[in-house]
Amino acid sequence: SVTELGAGAFILCENLTNVTLPNTISSIPYGTFAGCVSLKKIDIPSSVKTIEKEAFSMTGFTEFIVPDSVTTIGYQVFSDCENLVKVTIPKSVTTIGKAIFEGCSEDVTIYGEKGSYAEKYANKNDISFKAISSGQEDPSDILTGKTIAKLNVRKGPGTKYAKMGTLSKGAKVEVITKLPSGWYKIKYKGTYGYVLGKYVKLNTPQQDEKVIATGKTTAQLNVRKGSSTKYAKIGSLSKGAKVEIVSKLSNGWYKIKYNGTYGYVSGAYVKLDSEQPKPGEDEKIIATGKTTVSSLNVRSGPSSNYSKLGILTKGTKVEVVERYSNGWYKIKYKGSYGYVSGAYVSLDGSKGEVIATGKTTAGLNVRSGAGTGYKKIGHLNKGTKVEIVTKLSNGWYKIKFNSSYGYVSGDYVKLI
Repeated sequence: SVTELGAGAFILCENLTNVTLPNTISSIPYGTFAGCVSLKKIDIPSSVKTIEKEAFSMTGFTEFIVPDSVTTIGYQVFSDCENLVKVTIPKSVTTIGKAIFEGCSEDVTIYGEKGSYAEKYANKNDISFKAISSGQEDPSDILTGKTIAKLNVRKGPGTKYAKMGTLSKGAKVEVITKLPSGWYKIKYKGTYGYVLGKYVKLNTPQQDEKVIATGKTTAQLNVRKGSSTKYAKIGSLSKGAKVEIVSKLSNGWYKIKYNGTYGYVSGAYVKLDSEQPKPGEDEKIIATGKTTVSSLNVRSGPSSNYSKLGILTKGTKVEVVERYSNGWYKIKYKGSYGYVSGAYVSLDGSKGEVIATGKTTAGLNVRSGAGTGYKKIGHLNKGTKVEIVTKLSNGWYKIKFNSSYGYVSGDYVKLI
């Protein structure tokens, strides 16, 4: 029977983990859940139209789905949510306040419909955006698989939503988004539908992935199906176990070889073999440059999920000893080493000699970094010639683009 929540109703309830709101309220007021650092799940009813400023500031969400009923998102709604990387905003939202991700990870991405207000907001505020409808998905984001049983397709991610149709056992599915609830958003009959993910077997890579680094675990470590603790555990590694890494992800997790296939572990508990120099031996400087922003965080590992060691002011000289596939640099810092985002470092003498040329095999997005999580800065038509200056270990290419540089997926470039 509750019809209204007061401002800051649950502020600093640090042990609150799960909330279900009644369908008798129309807004989530100012600071309602601010400081609820353990809050990772909330059921917001369709009666809610407004999420007011700082409502979810300093909460524990990694992903957040704004319901289709909401029209207004307030100022700094998700500020200081350090683990937040994905927010889905529907086309119903027509007002978004300033700095909604103030103090959040640099990897945070808005998911929404092409042409929506959410996309305009993302572009205006230099926030990564991914289209999840209107047929605009980046082909490298789509997963494929087959159903392992007869499966209902629904209008939303849950059995309470209306059934749109049925897939027979063994039917091919194209997965657009894997939701935290375990449901998948899929392409279905020219539009989109939702299926329960446990009845879909996703395709595994058809070829062995190249090992890009090796290391050892620093503690007993869970191996999971995906790159966060929300994914199912598929095994564990004892302390000191050797790991072979095939991909370093932007959230600090590693994709590794495991029992003849692949798994994911937190990089916080893996010491890379190349991570520290041998006693008395300094790491070789591979590049130098200067910071391009007023303040750049230096962290203890190669992503914004790691703790902050300090700050570099604009124009500070940096000495780079290693580059990572997620765009981060390992640098010399205060007699030791630290990590910074390469997006905010201009390398000296980076004239970018062309090492190869090729042509695009499909329409291809050009991005500001080496991954689909980076901002789109342009587009190349099929058959466009590209000049490649760097081939990255994750399969992406750094190319010459519009008198500067950009990044494209190498899967859609044929070398010539």
